Amino acid sequence: MSNSSTSREWFPVFRVMTSSPPFIHHTIFVETDSPSLGTGHTYHMNGSVGSDDRPMMREYRYNARPEDSKRWPFVAREPLGVVRVQDYFGAGEDEAAIQEEAGDELHSEDVVKPLGLGVGGKFRQVCDDVPEPSRNNQCMVWVDQAVNLLKEKGVLLEEVDTPSRGEN
Repeated sequence: MSNSSTSREWFPVFRVMTSSPPFIHHTIFVETDSPSLGTGHTYHMNGSVGSDDRPMMREYRYNARPEDSKRWPFVAREPLGVVRVQDYFGAGEDEAAIQEEAGDELHSEDVVKPLGLGVGGKFRQVCDDVPEPSRNNQCMVWVDQAVNLLKEKGVLLEEVDTPSRGEN
């Protein structure tokens, strides 16, 4: 797996919406690989949509390019800003090893592989501080609260000059 993120200072962060009929599911996607590959990490709430029988829980996972998913039909991607690589892969973390942990299968198919405990640094810590929604199908509320808190804590920053899609 190619790892061009080590030469980057920023990872772009997006709100990704996928179809989960009858709802639109909202997630936060951190594009940790090169923009041409588009793989990264998804942060979201997962639960039984439309049912309060199974509470929503945090799920952080490695993710292929959201637009290529067959399991979660893509609806839209909206830029939210950027996170500094140093805030995402903290001091002492081996970024290349963490990226490699995802495996090459991410580039070709849908997988649900949880992020290791050491992945996400300050970004993950802030997401952990956002309470689970009191009701199911409120993933958009959780994403809104997480984005606001990430900005408030200075982890999610306004867009900076980053390579355009398709550049390495």
